Amino acid sequence: MTDDALYAKAVAVVHERQIASITLVERCLKIPYAVAMSLMDRMSQETTFVRRLPTGLFEYTANALAAENATLHRRVQDLESQLGICREALADAERELAAANRELSCHR
Repeated sequence: MTDDALYAKAVAVVHERQIASITLVERCLKIPYAVAMSLMDRMSQETTFVRRLPTGLFEYTANALAAENATLHRRVQDLESQLGICREALADAERELAAANRELSCHR
């Protein structure tokens, strides 16, 4: 089996179980621990769903990232709505300013 094929199987195992574990990959793929560790290191460097913790363990983050993305998406929608309100207020203020300038120029 090629390195890329083994890596693809390791990715599938991690996604299926939603656990990022060297031992899980080792047991499911029946490979040496060092090979499983190398695959997990590669996953942590090449993907967004596995990250290496300061303790040396790995964390599956796909669910956490999905929740964070949903929160960020809602925040962006709120900001876009607020921006629309601000643009309307600015347009109103510019119209009022133009009217005030016209009135001033009439009184000169």
